[in-house]
Amino acid sequence: FTAAFASGRVSTFHDPEKDGEAKEPFISLRKQYTGFSDNFARQWGDLHLTKEETSYNMVQEVFGVDKYWVIAPGGKRDCTCKMWDWRKFQEVINHFEGRIKFVTIGKSDHLVQKLDGVLDLTDKYNQDIRGLLPLCYHAEGCVSGVTFLMHLAAAMPPKRGKERTPCVAIYGGREPVRFTMYDGHQILHTNGSLSCCSSGGCWHSRIHPEMKDADHNKRMCQQTVESDGKIVQKCMDTITSQDVIRSIEKYYEGDLYELGMPISKPEPQRVERIKTDANEREINVLASLRSKGGGEQSACKIVELLRVAGWKVNFHPWGPVHENYEDLDYEPHSFEGNMLEHMKPGLPLLFYANDQIGSFVSNGQAMVEKSSMLIVGINYINSGLPRWHWLAKSGKLRAVIFQNEEKRDEFDRDAIGFDDTERVVMFGAIDLEKYLRIVPPERTGKDDPLVILKHCVADNRKYVTEASKSGGEKIHLWQKNFSKDVDVKFYGRLLKDIPIARFEFMEAHKELVEAYRDEDRMVFYKWNEISVEEFLSHGHIYLYRSSNKWRDQYPRVVAEALAAGLPVLSEPRDGTRDRIDFGNTGFYCIDYDQYKEAIKKYIRKEGYRHHSGRRAKEWARKKLDPRKWVEILERICHG
Repeated sequence: FTAAFASGRVSTFHDPEKDGEAKEPFISLRKQYTGFSDNFARQWGDLHLTKEETSYNMVQEVFGVDKYWVIAPGGKRDCTCKMWDWRKFQEVINHFEGRIKFVTIGKSDHLVQKLDGVLDLTDKYNQDIRGLLPLCYHAEGCVSGVTFLMHLAAAMPPKRGKERTPCVAIYGGREPVRFTMYDGHQILHTNGSLSCCSSGGCWHSRIHPEMKDADHNKRMCQQTVESDGKIVQKCMDTITSQDVIRSIEKYYEGDLYELGMPISKPEPQRVERIKTDANEREINVLASLRSKGGGEQSACKIVELLRVAGWKVNFHPWGPVHENYEDLDYEPHSFEGNMLEHMKPGLPLLFYANDQIGSFVSNGQAMVEKSSMLIVGINYINSGLPRWHWLAKSGKLRAVIFQNEEKRDEFDRDAIGFDDTERVVMFGAIDLEKYLRIVPPERTGKDDPLVILKHCVADNRKYVTEASKSGGEKIHLWQKNFSKDVDVKFYGRLLKDIPIARFEFMEAHKELVEAYRDEDRMVFYKWNEISVEEFLSHGHIYLYRSSNKWRDQYPRVVAEALAAGLPVLSEPRDGTRDRIDFGNTGFYCIDYDQYKEAIKKYIRKEGYRHHSGRRAKEWARKKLDPRKWVEILERICHG
């Protein structure tokens, strides 16, 4: 993207006449030369925005800020000569306080310092580069080094009949100005003023050496100075904060903008908390009842517990109701039907989301407006909730309840404008009482089999199969560096390396069943062939391993195993990371060797395995009590 715009000759857009329904973007060359009587060379990029992107100013709508500039104060660790001193950025921000608001973008894994008095959107667009387009379009200008933001500003379409988004580009002396001298930009450079960049630029990459890149370390910046205890490149140090301030002011001294009015920052409208009598607690609950899955079971359990605690619950289904729930007390008015017309107004709305969060964001505004507040339980994905700007401005999202810390952190990473929304990390509401009564068997001799269990649906994502071994989200370093054996190979190795291990599944994927149909140490049950309680009462430990294509947010089966008193072996990600007390109730395992060694530990130390199982049962009893949902909702709605 950056290289394409560097020449100023690239136009990226959809042409309906040539490209059907705009399936894929294509690149065409902008005609550069328009004749000697007109502009000799027009130097800019060309991005086409949607009508929604050009009409909706998120910063103004969510934060109430009229005038803002976008700045990119950080940079990559291998290109430190491109970076301007962040302390000078702070001086620019302080100078325009009350007149211009600055919005910061970038990535926190780059070299970046926190700045005061800004709207910090660092990391908010890591997964949504397209979201930067309207942010840049509606800005009055940008301040950038020779990097992505500068090229993006040059590609913005004209707005309000004026020029493209202005940009103060801080070049220093690293590269020739002529490479990227866009129309409409003010460029601050030192080409020609230092011997090292007198011929257009030095192209040296960095100030500090990088251990991983010996070749570039031979081309270090040779002209550095010490500035208040910090080593900086001289070509950048000679560009002062006053230089940038004057460059910004020039845009207002021309005919583009006026800089007389202060920033308009009205307080967002907030809905007053409704105080109700303790004996008159009432809530609307919207949740899927489409299938027999864990999300549906959790929603029903929450409703049951609220009613036991004296709440009046108006339970609305998302759409069709599975036969398992036909006898439940729920409202016949569904989200996809006539719920809006019949839902009681002025009450809190609990939306327990399964796969429907995207549809709720698209179609649920009227329901939220009719409610006193909104509480969302995330059972699977966040989808568009963190970027629902209308909801952020309304102040009605009182809390989001996540099933694990990873999902909460993803919301924090993507959320814009939800500073007052409480984030709660909670488990799904599953009744574990019948599993807490299970007493696992003990091994009485060193040659007794160690029985290892797994129960889940036979989805190929919950097993590592030929179809699921590749792809999926790899958000942890260990996921990117350790590939996974398919289960056929994984369990084959365990059978060979641990002769007294026996594995039982309810139920296993067909690849595993077909490969080990005649293996006595591999036992396969059909789904619900026996009760889950009976199945869990067979085992000594529980092994839960899935493909990267599956991100289990709770998962319910691990909670059931812990409650039954089985130490758990699983990966340190998603819900299982929050469900294991490492070394006490189980082990995290990132590759085959760690699974093998953990199993061998439990074989060698039966007393340790037995006490780990007891610890697991007590941990589940205290930490996974579904009645905590009532306590949380009481506090959020009436605290």
